[in-house]
Amino acid sequence: MNLLEGTIYEIIHSGHTIEDIIHIGNEKYECSWEEFVKLANIDYQEGFGGQKVAMDLMIIFKDGQVMIREEYDGDEWRQFKKEDKVYKKISNLSGEYWAKLDDLNNEATL
Repeated sequence: MNLLEGTIYEIIHSGHTIEDIIHIGNEKYECSWEEFVKLANIDYQEGFGGQKVAMDLMIIFKDGQVMIREEYDGDEWRQFKKEDKVYKKISNLSGEYWAKLDDLNNEATL
């Protein structure tokens, strides 16, 4: 299976476009679509054995949908889930020592 072709198929099949993508990578790493095209134009083997694709690879779309890779017992597929992240309002950016935003904006201390 070709990673690039399979990914494009799933993006289109989900009703998204390449322009809808806002993040490709995982929680720590990312690449642009142009970089992904170069890196993903590879054939890999689904199931057991052979070359594999990173299981934590995800693509996030503007509408909050996330395409992730799933695997069970050698079978692989792409799963779509909705990321409904709710961000709290920042009311304070400074404090004592090297505090984090969680510490500085804890609702109990406001």
